[in-house]
Amino acid sequence: MDEFLDKIQAEIESLQAKDPSQSASPAWNFLTNKDDFNQNSSLVADLDMEQLYTPRAETLAVDLSKKTASSAKKAAEEIYTKLKLKASSLADASYLQLVLTKESGRDAFNVKVYTEVEESSSSSSSSSSSSAVMSSTTSDDDFTEVSRSSSSGTGFIRPETSTSTSTSSSSDSDEEWD
Repeated sequence: MDEFLDKIQAEIESLQAKDPSQSASPAWNFLTNKDDFNQNSSLVADLDMEQLYTPRAETLAVDLSKKTASSAKKAAEEIYTKLKLKASSLADASYLQLVLTKESGRDAFNVKVYTEVEESSSSSSSSSSSSAVMSSTTSDDDFTEVSRSSSSGTGFIRPETSTSTSTSSSSDSDEEWD
């Protein structure tokens, strides 16, 4: 199932990269679902997490009973269309992670949205000590960019490294994931 979720997330990132209407929007950084080395927990340790759709997940018209590349692509297209409607809610997200569920017997999805913790004046000391670990001259505003850009090889798919080449050869296979 983790590989299937990662395939859907990769397709969503590909759709966003190709969408001219999204060129001015920040790229969505998805955490991998197959986190063999538990790297996600260190990436999100100091971040707030909220579900994008509350109180329940968003239902899908696509049938996900077979976990194939073609069903992942169809799901990604439907999910991407729905996520574009929530783009303003995703603008400040550091990371996203797709979750598949069932709602009233139908396939559904939700997105975990991880954002920087909003600071009050009393909590600024913990944030400045985090920044000091990264660099003694880094400001709090720069820390966000440093932490995002220093994540290569940490177990999530970076849209910046995505190419605009088509993945149709892998998308059309009927390989099924668990």
